[in-house]
Amino acid sequence: MATAKKKAGRSQVISPREYLSEGQVPETRKKRIIEREISRIYERDGTVSAQALVDEGRDESSPLHGFFEWRDEVAAEKYRLTQAYQMIQATKFVTFLTQSRNTRRQPRVTQRDTVRVRALLPGLNRGEFKMRNEVLSETDMRQKLVQRKLGVLQTWCNSVVDIKELNRIRTLIERELNQAV
Repeated sequence: MATAKKKAGRSQVISPREYLSEGQVPETRKKRIIEREISRIYERDGTVSAQALVDEGRDESSPLHGFFEWRDEVAAEKYRLTQAYQMIQATKFVTFLTQSRNTRRQPRVTQRDTVRVRALLPGLNRGEFKMRNEVLSETDMRQKLVQRKLGVLQTWCNSVVDIKELNRIRTLIERELNQAV
């Protein structure tokens, strides 16, 4: 099926392959194509892997082909950026958390825990990272981080909705999330 696109005031017919590779596929349609292909692979193989998707996408007639970057120089650079991102995410330092709590025997007990946390956190600009203490001390960056973490918690809750062993924890988190909004 060919699609018309406007170029300099006139329509031009493009192939489905061009339509896919130019990022013209609406997100919902793209999701449907990907979900359909994943289901097909799962039905055929009984499992799905990233390698299976890449292998399917290699064939130029595959509906997945246009969703992959096939130019090696571009793909290699994207892969290096992914590796760099993983390095940033792996950068951690030790922090000490001190909590005071009251008990019946002793009115004040101090507990000290050692925790490894990310040293670098996302800043305000996409793709930039800043030292943890800087992000947490600057109001706008801190608020953006809090919103992002609340989103992560909501995503986690959605992902475990059908796991009864986690229902109690999920319900508690969702209750707190609703109060945080």
